[in-house]
Amino acid sequence: MVLCSCLGPTLGMVRGTQEVQRRFILLSIFSFIGSGSYMAVVMPRYLVIRARASYQPELFDGWEKVLAARIVLYTTTILSLHPLFALQSLAEVRDEERPVKKC
Repeated sequence: MVLCSCLGPTLGMVRGTQEVQRRFILLSIFSFIGSGSYMAVVMPRYLVIRARASYQPELFDGWEKVLAARIVLYTTTILSLHPLFALQSLAEVRDEERPVKKC
């Protein structure tokens, strides 16, 4: 899912107007920071925990790093809302500018 989530911004950067490209670049930066930090910090820890046959409390030491990575992920998700809403408004303006076809 994380891999597929970068395909839309990539397409927007390639085919969009200058304004759209800027918004998608910003979204890509937020996505890279949020998802990248989560995958770099949290996923390796989860893989080690899942590989163990029994519960070991020492595997949960350093939970602050997991919390920090999640806070970064949630913060970048919230920060992504403004560019997303701006893209939506650009699409609505573009739709309003198109002539209406009468059947």
